[in-house]
Amino acid sequence: MNINSLCEQKLKMMFQTYDWKESMMTEYRATYAGGYHTQKTGLVHNVRDTVEFATSVLLLEKDIYREDAFLMLDKIVSLQDQDTNSKTFGLWSYYLEEDLSCMESPDYNWADFIGKNLSMILLKYNNKLPNVLRIKIEQAVSNVAACSIKRNVSLDYTNTFFVLFTMLFSGGMVPTYLMNVRYLHLDNTIWIYILPGLVSA
Repeated sequence: MNINSLCEQKLKMMFQTYDWKESMMTEYRATYAGGYHTQKTGLVHNVRDTVEFATSVLLLEKDIYREDAFLMLDKIVSLQDQDTNSKTFGLWSYYLEEDLSCMESPDYNWADFIGKNLSMILLKYNNKLPNVLRIKIEQAVSNVAACSIKRNVSLDYTNTFFVLFTMLFSGGMVPTYLMNVRYLHLDNTIWIYILPGLVSA
């Protein structure tokens, strides 16, 4: 079985937990699994599973789920705390059923975990997103960055590094590098400094 077949099989299995009404992935948590952020049990709509499924669909270009992925992303973005005066601005709760204010301790890493998926979508799938959704995702990523900065952690903190890295180096840099090095073989030549500038001028 090749990697493409395995991915399709995994996505098909995951999609069985999709709730069409809420545009989110579900999971059943029979018991409290530990940790200090939440003790939610029962049937829940999982924010992280939803954004990871949508990201996988778009990056793997699985068109059969694309429209659902767009709906999932729109839902996820709507669940982010977007109140700039809020202590939890830029965060998401773990589950649809548990508001941030009800969590025992909001997880500030959650902004980075969800934000990295949204950043990857903007980086790799930006031109294929519906315009309104793209704008919403860009705003959500901006909110994540503001949340991370507000946390006042050092720049070497792993989660902060990934968010700031994707902000500093735009989505055009990686494709340009791949084109110049892999396809045009301009690495280790003087042309790497000259041709890209000529083409963009």
